[in-house]
Amino acid sequence: MPNIGNLYGYSDTNAVIPVVYTTSTTLVSEMNLYDNTGTYINEKVGTILSSDSFELMPKYTLTINTTPSNATVYLTINGQTTQARTATIFPGTSVHWTAHASNYDDLNGDITPTQDTTLTENLYSTNIPWSTSAQRNSQAWHDITYNGSIYAVVSESSQIGITDDLSANTWNVVSAGLGGPKNYYWYGIAYGNNKFVVLDRKGWLSYSTDNCITWATKFRDSNLATVADSTTFNGHWYDILWDGTRFVALSYHGYLSTSSDGITWNTAITPADLTSTSGYWVRLKWDGVRYIALAYDGFIGYSTNLTNWTVYKPSVFGTNSRWNALIVNSQTDYHKYVVFQSGTTGTVYTTTCTDITDPTSWTALQSYTGSSNSDTGLCHEWRDGIYTHNNKYAIVGDSGWVAVANAS
Repeated sequence: MPNIGNLYGYSDTNAVIPVVYTTSTTLVSEMNLYDNTGTYINEKVGTILSSDSFELMPKYTLTINTTPSNATVYLTINGQTTQARTATIFPGTSVHWTAHASNYDDLNGDITPTQDTTLTENLYSTNIPWSTSAQRNSQAWHDITYNGSIYAVVSESSQIGITDDLSANTWNVVSAGLGGPKNYYWYGIAYGNNKFVVLDRKGWLSYSTDNCITWATKFRDSNLATVADSTTFNGHWYDILWDGTRFVALSYHGYLSTSSDGITWNTAITPADLTSTSGYWVRLKWDGVRYIALAYDGFIGYSTNLTNWTVYKPSVFGTNSRWNALIVNSQTDYHKYVVFQSGTTGTVYTTTCTDITDPTSWTALQSYTGSSNSDTGLCHEWRDGIYTHNNKYAIVGDSGWVAVANAS
C-alpha cells in the first residue's frame, strides 16, 4: 500500500481526490481515489487518523453561452469530448471548446479557468448579410483604415473622407491637396506609429498626425520610386498596411517594401511566388499571424515573413476576375476572410473562408445583381473593405458608395 498524506478530497466512500501526495503514512477511511486528471486509482486505504491531514481542493464551473443560443457546444477535457455547455473541473485543467450552428462558422477556443467562468461567444454567419449600399459623396474611394476613433478613406484625387460611423449620412471630406488623376493616383491609406500615411502609385507619400486634418507636403521615396519607374519591375504601388510594428507596401506586380515610420522605405522585396503570378496584386492585409494578399484575377497569397509565399486560386472563383476588396476579421479564437468583386452592372460576387491556408475552405459564391452604378444595390466598383470595431463589415468604392453588413 502506498504512503498517502495531505489528501485533497472528501471523506465519503466515493470521494474525488484530485491530488495525491505520498509524503506521510496518514491513513484515511476506505474510499475510491481519483487523481487530478480524473483517472481512477485502484487503491483503498484505512481509517482517518487526523482531520487536519487533508484539505478540500476547489472545483470550478465553466459555462459556455452562445449567440445563437441553439448552437451545439462540445467540451474536450483530458482527451474526452462531450456535448455540453457546462462542466465542473479542477484547477489547472485545460478545456477546448467548439460551438457549431447551421449557417454559422464554427467557433472554438481553449481556456484554463482559475475561477467559476462563463464565456459568451458570438458565432458569425457563414454568408454575410449584405443588403443595400448608400452613396455618401461623389469621391472615388480607394482604401480605408481605422485608428481606434475614426475611419479614414482616401480617394484617387487625395480627398480624405473621415467618419466615426460608417452608416452616417454625412462624412467630413478633407482635401489633402496632394494632387489627383493625371498627376497622382492615391491608392492606399494606413494608420500606425501615431500617423495616417497615404501612398500613391508612383511612390509618393504624405502623412497626418492630427486625424487627417492637415497633411505633410507630398514627398517621394527613392526605393518606392525605383519599383514604380522601372520597366523591369513594371509595378505601380497599390496598397499599404500597418502590421503592428511597421508599414508594408504592395505593388501591382507583387513587390513589397517596409518602413518603420512611413517616411523612409527599405529596398523592395521581390518574392518569386508573388512576382511570377500572372494576377495583379491589389490588396494586402495582416491577420495577426500572416500577411494576406489578393490579386485582381482571384489569386490568394499568404506569408508569415513577406519573403516566402504560398499562392493559390480558389476553385469557387471560377473564371471571374475584378476581385478588389479584401476584409480580414481577426480575433483571438476566430479568423474570417472576405473578398468582394467589383462591377457596375450585372452580377457581382462575394465569398468567405475561415482558414486562409486551405484553398477548399472558401464558401460558395454569393451573388448580387444591379442595373447601374446609381442604384442602391451591391453592383459598384468596390475597392476595399474593413472589419469594424462594432462587429460589422464595410466596403467602400467609386462614387462614394459604402455598404455595411452585420458580422454575426
